[in-house]
Amino acid sequence: GVTAVGTPGTVAQVLATLIENSLMHGAGTITLRVRPSGTSAVVEVQDEGAGVPADLGNRVFERAVSGRNSTGIGLAVARDLAEADGGRLELLSLKPAVFALFLGRSHQD
Repeated sequence: GVTAVGTPGTVAQVLATLIENSLMHGAGTITLRVRPSGTSAVVEVQDEGAGVPADLGNRVFERAVSGRNSTGIGLAVARDLAEADGGRLELLSLKPAVFALFLGRSHQD
């Protein structure tokens, strides 16, 4: 029972981007996990693919950086949206690729 604070449309767009990236660049089952972390609620998106190439690392959030034949703006826009909504978007693991959306937790938790 973790309750996060965020704008529904914004959170949906960020998560949709992460899932679309997993479908396009990853492989296997996509897993979403929600967990508390200090004053944040964290939504993690992971797949079973080869992961993010080490040479890309956190550069995947830069505009025009893509691991494979895409525009390279999706993750940059998703990170901007998360930050504009008071959250943050991070790459927690290269392999397996684990992206995490950190949101404020509701005072109900």
